[in-house]
Amino acid sequence: DWSSDVCSSDLFHDLFPTTVFIDNIGRDLTEDEMNVAYLHARPENRVEAATNYLSKDRNIFENHHNELLSIKEFINKNVRTYIDEVLSPPPGLEFYYTNSWFTFDEPGQEHRPHVHQNCILCGTFYFAADKSQDRIDFINFSKYKQIWWQETNVNRRNEEATSFFVGSGDMTIFPPHLYHAVPKVTSKNTRICMPFNRSEEHTSELQSH
Repeated sequence: DWSSDVCSSDLFHDLFPTTVFIDNIGRDLTEDEMNVAYLHARPENRVEAATNYLSKDRNIFENHHNELLSIKEFINKNVRTYIDEVLSPPPGLEFYYTNSWFTFDEPGQEHRPHVHQNCILCGTFYFAADKSQDRIDFINFSKYKQIWWQETNVNRRNEEATSFFVGSGDMTIFPPHLYHAVPKVTSKNTRICMPFNRSEEHTSELQSH
């Protein structure tokens, strides 16, 4: 019986993976780093969105280069890994931050499913989050089904949503077309994170082809 020599997992082939990257900075954030977040949490420096608050400043990295240099180096290292190993672009492409900002989710607030526009990757760095409760949800709204039912055995081959718990110092990187959301904050503390988008610009060498 040939099937007895083949593990069932070898019969399945998962196509076209969607890659989410998660890492932690490995230290507590400094007072200077946290003060940048607290500065933008002030009422005069934030705006009310549909379900949470956003900083008015949409270029946090550029405007707080010195205070956030260590965090930016950590993010840059991981973004470079994601670009090289997942996107694998041709030579001649340079990448830059199109924007970076703070989001503030107070207890009971949430961030509904959305995607990011005009970038090739996006991510989030968490300044304040409770890993026992706070999470980011990813939803596969693009999955086409001729007939819909609730799967009796949800697994990685048929799941339409998945979640990762996140804490202070964590960062995520994922493709911008991937729907993501923040469920209602159930802890007593405000969840503070800094999303960012990156895009590419052509060098003269690439443009000449």
